[in-house]
Amino acid sequence: LTGYYFDFAPDRWTEALEIESDRMKGLRLDPHEVEHERQVIVEEIAMSESDPWDALETAVTSAFYRPHPYGHPVLGTREDLAAIGRDELAAFHRRFYGPEHAVLVIGGDVGEEAIGLAERFLGGLEGGKGLIRMPPPGREPKGGLERIVRRRGEVARLLLVLPAPPATHPDHAILQLLIAVLADGRASRLHRTLVDEGQMAAWISADVGEMLEAGHAMFAAELVPDVKPEAFEAELLGALATLCREGV
Repeated sequence: LTGYYFDFAPDRWTEALEIESDRMKGLRLDPHEVEHERQVIVEEIAMSESDPWDALETAVTSAFYRPHPYGHPVLGTREDLAAIGRDELAAFHRRFYGPEHAVLVIGGDVGEEAIGLAERFLGGLEGGKGLIRMPPPGREPKGGLERIVRRRGEVARLLLVLPAPPATHPDHAILQLLIAVLADGRASRLHRTLVDEGQMAAWISADVGEMLEAGHAMFAAELVPDVKPEAFEAELLGALATLCREGV
């Protein structure tokens, strides 16, 4: 998903439509700019690899989803970038960046004529081969607990990833509520028991992914010095078990 955002005055907002129309039909892909952007992404990959949290999350989610596409880093890999040239980029743009794959959202004092203007600028653009839906291949949830240990950084970090339903599943909203009860703010259960009272972690957070297919719930914590990761893990898993057993 790619999002383009414009913030214009009401008397000139149609410039955004001109820009989007040109973006869809006038891809240039200057070789110098392509190579420059490739190097920018390579540098971003290096920065991500040098950041303890980013590197840990990449390793954990990759192991959790492998070989599903969800486990592929958003930035890609150096090998991916080396294999992508102008022709590959142009083909991808033709396939996915046409009007049939675009959603236009307009907000503000633009008047009822906005729809007609959008049709004037965008309605005549040549599309591709119709709407392309590419659901990722199905995957079977893994059983058991797989551990990944990384010796990097000066403090102990823990990242726990558990299976979660897709965003379209009725249980997704319930899981979001449970995540909030567990780790949203200082009054949450895990913050109170593991940070304030237990003094085992400097902080703890949790989130649930919004995926088209089965995704994950993630718990992250930075441990205080001298706290053994296995002890913290036991407390965290115990808190989750209590919630499952007793409810809220």
